[in-house]
Amino acid sequence: YGLALHGQGQFAQAAATFDRLVTAHPGEPAALIGRGAALKALGRDAAALADYEAVLVADPRNPDAWNGRGSLLRSLRRIDEALDSFNQAIALAPDFADALQNRGDLHWSERLDHGAAVADLEKALAIEPGRTLLRGSLLHLKMFAADWKDFDREVALIHQGVRAGHLVIHPFAYQAIMDRPADSQACSRLYGQSRYPAQASQPHATAARDKIRIGYVSGDFREQAVGLLMAGLYEQHDKSRFELFAFNTGDVRGDHIRQRAVAAFDRFIDIAPLSDAAAAERIRREGIDILVTLNGYFGAERLGIFAHRPAPVQVSYLGFPATLGLAYI
Repeated sequence: YGLALHGQGQFAQAAATFDRLVTAHPGEPAALIGRGAALKALGRDAAALADYEAVLVADPRNPDAWNGRGSLLRSLRRIDEALDSFNQAIALAPDFADALQNRGDLHWSERLDHGAAVADLEKALAIEPGRTLLRGSLLHLKMFAADWKDFDREVALIHQGVRAGHLVIHPFAYQAIMDRPADSQACSRLYGQSRYPAQASQPHATAARDKIRIGYVSGDFREQAVGLLMAGLYEQHDKSRFELFAFNTGDVRGDHIRQRAVAAFDRFIDIAPLSDAAAAERIRREGIDILVTLNGYFGAERLGIFAHRPAPVQVSYLGFPATLGLAYI
């Protein structure tokens, strides 16, 4: 039941269910690992890490705990420790497709080690051909290296999977190979509804104000493609009619684009450390009328924030050049 709740995006309820199981069966590894995953989704990282490590203290040979620990440490940017955790999981369970996929993604995204990444993803695909997002991730990775072996066959298999309702490729990667807008919409709906299901939300307070409040949510208020393209747009807003809020979900390193953004906004608020629910509540308190995701399915997605409906009008712009397939956007 806890796993089913987690799969529906009901992370608080999942954590509470696993709490009951831990109370009834203290130290039960499946309960601690399940609760750790739910706590991670809620942004309660320290508690999640404690659950994974409690399992490993009792049983250092538990590959699921090593894999879960690795995913959490990667989200905390503790990359070397994450890689070590994935290595431990795979050493204990060489055919552990999830750990292989996680390690392969880390090899590429964090280390730019194309060869190691391809090797891990190819092995994972051979073990579990229908694994979520895996076939598309491998094709996307090979395209970076101009490896066109079996390209047409792989593209056809991915189209076939999308049209059959299977989540075989990330929507951003799919933009590089799709040629039918209906397929793009189907892929986005599959991904969005599985990762960011709508959450319970409160009615929006109405306040009489002279200015419309616009909030931009982005992990890229910096020298990066979206940051460069948006810098001038922020500066062109009519400040007599609009009040601008930036909600930062990325790192806090400063550069000339960050400085321009900070100067252009009325408020610049860092919500990166907050859980999705807490970030949504923070945005709601500001009384935002129109909330814009500049990432969509690109980079620091954070669409779980939008699933809580912190603003009455929610829009996707620029970062992801297609529909998100989400009813609340």
